[in-house]
Amino acid sequence: MTENDIKKIISENKTRERSYAKTISELYPERKGVHVKYKVSYSCFAGHAERSNEYCLTPDDKLCIQVTCPNRDCTQGYFSLTSEASDCLSYGRKVEGRKLCQGKEDFKYYDHSGFTCQTELEFEISLIE
Repeated sequence: MTENDIKKIISENKTRERSYAKTISELYPERKGVHVKYKVSYSCFAGHAERSNEYCLTPDDKLCIQVTCPNRDCTQGYFSLTSEASDCLSYGRKVEGRKLCQGKEDFKYYDHSGFTCQTELEFEISLIE
């Protein structure tokens, strides 16, 4: 299986997750939505990079949160925060945490692959009151 095959499968899984997702109002009709805040950081031979974002999902939005891994050499491609947002909506409390990317870096120019991607995601998901 080639790197492009793997990336195609991951892309299809990501698209499938989004297409089957239900709206927040379908799943949690009593909730007004969630506020999502995150920071992604990674180090590579060229230095350290960070990217942050925050936004709100309202009742009409699908409950599907996918954050793209910024490491271009990563074979995983994204983080999913959908289950964490679902926990926030279910239990009515803020969910915070960290995730390490589950992907592998592909250094084909060094003629080997399989290093764990070092990208880290810090997140906070809270209810919209």
